[in-house]
Amino acid sequence: MNPLWPACWQECRRLAARTTWRSQLWWARRRLCVAERQLGELGWQQADFDPNDRNVRELQTTEQAQARLIFEIAEQKEQIAGHQSDSHTRMVELHQQIAACETDAAQREAHAQRLAQVLEVERARKAAFYLIESDEKTLAADEAALRETRALLQSLREILARDERQNRLELDRLQTDLKTLEAQLNQLQQKKATHFAHIGHELADVGIAPMNQPGILARVLALRETITDLDFHLDYSLGQSQPVSRPIHLLALALLALLVAGAIFLVLLASGSGLKLLRG
Repeated sequence: MNPLWPACWQECRRLAARTTWRSQLWWARRRLCVAERQLGELGWQQADFDPNDRNVRELQTTEQAQARLIFEIAEQKEQIAGHQSDSHTRMVELHQQIAACETDAAQREAHAQRLAQVLEVERARKAAFYLIESDEKTLAADEAALRETRALLQSLREILARDERQNRLELDRLQTDLKTLEAQLNQLQQKKATHFAHIGHELADVGIAPMNQPGILARVLALRETITDLDFHLDYSLGQSQPVSRPIHLLALALLALLVAGAIFLVLLASGSGLKLLRG
């Protein structure tokens, strides 16, 4: 047997173990951050803290700013709702005026057409001069009124287009301001979570548990112990790998990569994808 094989195999096992421990360590640290943040939030609601502590002062300042932002967001939403309601009422009124003008213009145009037909008949029959003159004056008055109605209708349409454009711009501005306020609130919430994590870390150090959920402290301490154990295993494994020569280390890496690729291929083969790859 090649004397390099046992050392290579041992190093491969250590590499695989360290990879597993590092992934477990990453996940345990994330869970610890969440648990310490929960502990800090629960403890903040129930315990008394030193007002001179930096985290306490910053958390109080953050909560005050958060309360102001929540009030401003509520006002902004109310302003947007009021603007939408007012603009809708204004648009309805303009549409009604335009519809009335269109109806009036249509009626006047129809009446003018009928008068024009009557005049044509009267001229053809050579009716009395006073009849033709009277109808011509009436037709002229109707055409003048029709022009005024059309001018008013055009003016109302321009006002409608202008108001719609202004309302859209104003609504966009209000919604942009609202998104800015919400983004600021989200930043404060993240900052607040950071302070809660610091407070939870301090509470776990002194062993203070919240009264309504005392199990959260036990969870934090258990995760800390898990992280300590994983760090110890990693350090011990790294210490065992230090005397290993570089060629053996590279062979172990190649062997580990080959084993991982084989495991992935077997999984694909079991699911049917591997057969498709082979056939392809």
